[in-house]
Amino acid sequence: MSAKAINTHSKLAHVHLVDGIPAVELSPWLSLKDFSIASGSKNSAEEHERLVWELASVLFDKVKIPLELQADPEAAEKLRRESLSRLWESMVDDRTNKAVAMAHTSEEKALAALSGHRVAEACRYLLEGKNFRLATLVSLIGTNDGLKRDIREQLREWQEANVLSEFSQPIRALYEMLSGNVCACEGTKGAPEDRTEPFLISTRFGLNWQQAFGLRLWYAISTNSSIAEAFEKYKEDVEQDKELRPMVWFTQHGISPIWDDPRINDREDLLWGLLKLHSDRQADLEAVIRPENSQLSPLDFRLCWQLGQALTSAGRLSFGKNAADKADAATISFAAQLTNEGSWLEAVFVLLHLTDPNARVIAVQDHLCRHAALIGNDDSIAFRKLVTDYKVPTRWIWHAKALYMRSVKKDAVAEVRCLLRAESWAEAHQTFVKKVAPKTIIERNYDGLADVLQQFEGRQQHVPDWNVGGEIYKAFLQLMGCHRRGEEPSEILVNSLLEGLPAMHGNSPDAGIIEYAALTEMAAEVAKIVVDLAKIGEVRQRIFFNACGLPC
Repeated sequence: MSAKAINTHSKLAHVHLVDGIPAVELSPWLSLKDFSIASGSKNSAEEHERLVWELASVLFDKVKIPLELQADPEAAEKLRRESLSRLWESMVDDRTNKAVAMAHTSEEKALAALSGHRVAEACRYLLEGKNFRLATLVSLIGTNDGLKRDIREQLREWQEANVLSEFSQPIRALYEMLSGNVCACEGTKGAPEDRTEPFLISTRFGLNWQQAFGLRLWYAISTNSSIAEAFEKYKEDVEQDKELRPMVWFTQHGISPIWDDPRINDREDLLWGLLKLHSDRQADLEAVIRPENSQLSPLDFRLCWQLGQALTSAGRLSFGKNAADKADAATISFAAQLTNEGSWLEAVFVLLHLTDPNARVIAVQDHLCRHAALIGNDDSIAFRKLVTDYKVPTRWIWHAKALYMRSVKKDAVAEVRCLLRAESWAEAHQTFVKKVAPKTIIERNYDGLADVLQQFEGRQQHVPDWNVGGEIYKAFLQLMGCHRRGEEPSEILVNSLLEGLPAMHGNSPDAGIIEYAALTEMAAEVAKIVVDLAKIGEVRQRIFFNACGLPC
C-alpha cells in the first residue's frame, strides 16, 4: 500500500521551489481523513488505519464553528466532542451488536446497548423487561449532572440499608452508570444474605477498551467536560488495573507481529495514542506513532511517516526537542523502505520532505544517481513526473544520467550530451577533452568530433579552458577541412594550431595514453600540412624569380 498511499499523499501536497530547491507543503485547512486510502478489500489492518485517520481528523482538524455558536468560547470543544462521539459509536458498532445478541436478560441487553451509546435501544429492552422505572432513568443517562448526584445518593442509601444484594449485577451496573461510575461496582460486607460481590463493569460484561472508553466519554464526565477528562479517567483506571490496557489492534484480533517483539504487552493502540496526543500536550509524538504501535513489522514506516507529516503540518503538533532530526529520521527510513519495495519514484517525493534544504539537495541528487537507468528520456513518464509533479530541476536529472553514462554505460559522448543539458559546461568540456575528442582523432572520425563540438556552440564562455581544449580541436577540424577540399588554410589558422597544440600538451601533464596519442596524431597532421605549405611556397617563389629573370 506504500506507493498507493504516497500517490494519494502527493495529491494533497503542494510542491514549490524555494531558492531553486523543491519543498513540500500541506494546506493548513486540509482534513486529515483525506489521507485515508481504500483498496477495496476488507481487512483488519485497513479498517484500523481508516479509523486512525478519521480519529486524527476529529481531534486535530480545525473546527468550523457555525455563525450562531461563535459567541460561545467552548463551541469548538463541544463540536469536537460531538464528532468524536459519533465516530466512537461507529467504531464499537459491531462489538455492540455481538454483545446484544449474546445477552440473556433485558438488563444485560440494555447494558450492551449502552456500551455503544444506543440509549433508545437500551430503554426499549428495559421496557420489554417491565422495568419501567429504570427505563425512564436510562433515557436521561449522561445528559443531566443533577441526575448523577441523585443516583449516587440513592446508591449510598441502598448500600447502608444492605439492599443491594437484592439487585442483579446488570441492574447494579446500570445504576452505577447512571451515577457516572462506569468502572467498578463496590461490594458490601455483612451477613451472607446481605453480602454483594464487587466487580468491574468492563470485565464482567466483556467490554473491550474502546467500549470502556466510550462509557467515560458518554456517561462519566460532565456535559460540559472536555475529551481530555474522559481520557484522564480511563488512564487513571488503567494505572490502577481496573481497566484493560489499550492493546494494539492486531493483538486484540489474535494476530501475531512478524517479529519477536520483547515488549509486545507494553504497546498501546494508535487510536489511544491519538487521544493521548490531544489530551496531553507533553505526550511524545514520536513514541506514539512509531510502527510498533500499529504495524506488524517495525520496519513499515509508511503510516508512521504520513501521520508525522500530517500532524505536524500547520502547527497541529510538534515532535518537541530535536523535532527536525526526528522528522528527518522517519523520512529517510520511509524513503529507504519505498526504494526496497521498488517504488523509487515515490521515494523522491518523500525525500523532498527533509527539513534542511542542503540535505534535501544531496539526498535527492544521490537517489536520482542510483536510479538514473530508470528515468528514461525527457518524454518518459518518470521524467515528466519528476519535473512536473515533484519540481525536480532538470539539471539534477541530466547530471544523474551523465554519471550513469560514465560509470555504467561507458558512453563518453552520451555523458557529454547529458552534462551539457545539466548545464555542467566545464565538466562536459573536461570529458570531451579527455575522452571524446582523443578517441575521435585516433579513429579519424572527424564528423563525430564536429557533431559533439557543435553542441558547445554558444556556451564557450562558460568553459574556463576552452582556448586550450575545444578551440584547438575546432581549429584542427577547420584545418583538415581545408586540406580535404584542397584549399590553402589561412596563416592565422595554422599559427593558432602551432601555438595551441604545445599549450594543450602543457595543460595536460597527466594525459593518458589515448589523449597523448591524439595530440601526437594532430601534431603530425599539422606538421605534414605545414611542410606541404612550405613546398608550395618554394615552388611559387621559383616561378616568381624565373618570371622576373632573376636567379633563385
